[in-house]
Amino acid sequence: MNENYTFEQKLTIAKGRKGTIAVGTCMILFSIFTNIYLLFYAIELNAYLIFKHAFRVLATIGILTALYQGKEWAKYLLLLIVSLAFIYACVLMFRDTNIVFKILMSPAIFIYGIAIYFFSFSPNFKAFFKDQNKK
Repeated sequence: MNENYTFEQKLTIAKGRKGTIAVGTCMILFSIFTNIYLLFYAIELNAYLIFKHAFRVLATIGILTALYQGKEWAKYLLLLIVSLAFIYACVLMFRDTNIVFKILMSPAIFIYGIAIYFFSFSPNFKAFFKDQNKK
């Protein structure tokens, strides 16, 4: 962190760092939980299904790591993916009658909605991201 920042700016950057870690951790944990749930309750468990879910978790971790490092492309890619997941979860929530999917989609809508807000509009994240880009 640059020493020329005021106390308020340092505080905002620190809040952005903590928020980025918190939102990213929630996204990763939710992804892992969902994958474990789907693997245990999948009708047909095969190598393709396991690879697909493992790739999704690793891609999420990679994109969040790049975002934490201040990569501009990671911010836009994550917002695109999270927005599509949010829309997909909303559609499944109201279209599907299966209660299991509704239970899985409720936290997805919540977590992805918070991620969209935080990475798009949060002044704390903007300050943290700007500070990361200066390094």
